[in-house]
Amino acid sequence: MASRVTIHIGTPKSGTTYVQGVLFANKDRLAEHGVLLPAGTANEHALAAIGMRNGPEDTYASRWEALLAEVAAWDGPAIISNEWFGMAGPERTAEAIERLQGIGELHVVLTARDLVDQVPAAWQETLKLGDSTQIDAFVDKLEVPDFRWGWWDIDPAEVLSRWAPHVPAERLHVVTIPPRGAPSDVLWHRFAEACAIDAGWCSTEVTFARQSLSVEGARLLQLAGPRLLDAIDATPPHWNGPRKWIQSHLSHGMLLRHRGGRITMSLDKIDAVRERSVRSIETIEASGCTVHGDLADLTSSRLPEGATHPDDVADSVVLDLAIDVIAEQLGRARKVANRAQVQAKVQPPDAPGPKSAGRAMPLRRALGRARRAVRGD
Repeated sequence: MASRVTIHIGTPKSGTTYVQGVLFANKDRLAEHGVLLPAGTANEHALAAIGMRNGPEDTYASRWEALLAEVAAWDGPAIISNEWFGMAGPERTAEAIERLQGIGELHVVLTARDLVDQVPAAWQETLKLGDSTQIDAFVDKLEVPDFRWGWWDIDPAEVLSRWAPHVPAERLHVVTIPPRGAPSDVLWHRFAEACAIDAGWCSTEVTFARQSLSVEGARLLQLAGPRLLDAIDATPPHWNGPRKWIQSHLSHGMLLRHRGGRITMSLDKIDAVRERSVRSIETIEASGCTVHGDLADLTSSRLPEGATHPDDVADSVVLDLAIDVIAEQLGRARKVANRAQVQAKVQPPDAPGPKSAGRAMPLRRALGRARRAVRGD
């Protein structure tokens, strides 16, 4: 039976990828110190979170059960981490807490970020899945209860409100994200403190993939969103289609390499979001939970120098970026075609010499058979 179970529940876009990168890069080191990081990868925790959130009938419910079983069999502290746990509704949250408390002393860790920074980061995540909502309209949609990204998911006070009724205040931990420009390991030290582990047990020299798009890249995705969904036949939308092609292939695989300006909202939206941050801080303070860092970090953001509203990105700039992406995509397609031809033991069709025609015959015969099969010959 685990002596202590720490579950890190988000919020999304609050340093979770960095924290999970450090955790899983140091899985063996943690085990040497008696700390279990169950399952093999961060993705396993994500799938377990889906199973926990959706209940026993869900496809991934078995992942949640397997994770719980591994923690229950461990003699010592264990850490679970995924921001999708914080998306669970009150009923599923209460069920999860009851089961985790039956395994060991439960501690809940919530990483929190200044909402003025977090909202644009959340907006661009919707673009990576083919959405085309304008950023200020996105802020308004955060009030909609059933919206995939809402205050219920982003606002740390909202998320904490679903866990606080079932967990003693001293076992609730809020880790604040340090202001922009702070050393990256500051967040790790705060998180390690919340988990009651020595930060020095883990190396923070891990490869961390930047996930934030430039304002130019975000604008391109915003304009192209509906066409991108059509191109991958994502109707009705399925979460894995957009995630694989728009997010992984186009956004992370190509657009992230194009540096540019930062994203900002209109001034009235910035003021409204900052007011929300102030109210959130008041709620966190009143909860009596343990804060690792400084709650002032949650209202530290100011309009970044050189930041641009996506609506103000010139069409010519978007066009230049689109041309770069098209050229890169053509080059990738060419490499894929060349590899396929090599595997088929034929030379590229534009290779010189009479031998190419003879060597291409097996491929031509295969194509001919395929055409005849389609025609029903």
